[in-house]
Amino acid sequence: MKKSCLFLIIICSLFTHKISYSQFSTISFPNEISIKDINNYKLNGISLQIIKRKDCPEKYYKSTSFFISKNYLLTSAHNLYDIKSHSPEKIKLYPSCKGNGNPYGVIKFNINSNHYKKITRNFFKLKWRKRTLDMALIYIPDSILKKNNTLTSINYLPILNDSIDIYKDDTIYCVGYPATGVYAKQNVMTLVKSTIKNMHKYHFSHNLETYRGNSGSPIMVKRNGQFYVIGINSIFGHGTLIYKERENLINKWMKELEELNK
Repeated sequence: MKKSCLFLIIICSLFTHKISYSQFSTISFPNEISIKDINNYKLNGISLQIIKRKDCPEKYYKSTSFFISKNYLLTSAHNLYDIKSHSPEKIKLYPSCKGNGNPYGVIKFNINSNHYKKITRNFFKLKWRKRTLDMALIYIPDSILKKNNTLTSINYLPILNDSIDIYKDDTIYCVGYPATGVYAKQNVMTLVKSTIKNMHKYHFSHNLETYRGNSGSPIMVKRNGQFYVIGINSIFGHGTLIYKERENLINKWMKELEELNK
């Protein structure tokens, strides 16, 4: 009797393990975007971003950034720099990351003030105002990019032409790497869709379902089947608007970073 019971327990244990492994291997997360759609919509330059800050031992921060040209990515300013003593020290980028799969490899380097520009936030402005200033540009030197040949096939996200207007209730899309809730520790790229709640001078409010980790994600509109960036996801429910003057600022930053890195 004892032997038969032991045999049944072992069989049940093996069966249960097999089922649980099978379920894990086929699990699908809410709003997860497939590799096929990532490539079809030219979104493969959207990167999982992991940053280590100074004076924060063993502390790494997950967020999102996206390529706008060969050497440059946009992200949220607060991903890089919150207070002076916590400036970024090391950065890792995983374009089109899915779980442990990295089809475009990893970009990693020690980052300092020569590698990024951000909008300066006045100390006396109220905290909620940072959503209007939450933009940073990251420069990756050619010496780093040359270590990863697969990056030559990455698509860069275009910024919407200033002549095309955007309005309240326009449909918008956000693609990035949520890092909390069901997505915690999963490294999943998601696409969520909603509408613009209100347009403001320097930012807009939205109804997108975003999480911590989506900071720095591109917020886009679709025109003729192509995604165009209109802003950067900031604090929950708000996006930093990229309008003509901001686009000019990005171009100015590019020239300054190129000079710094000669």
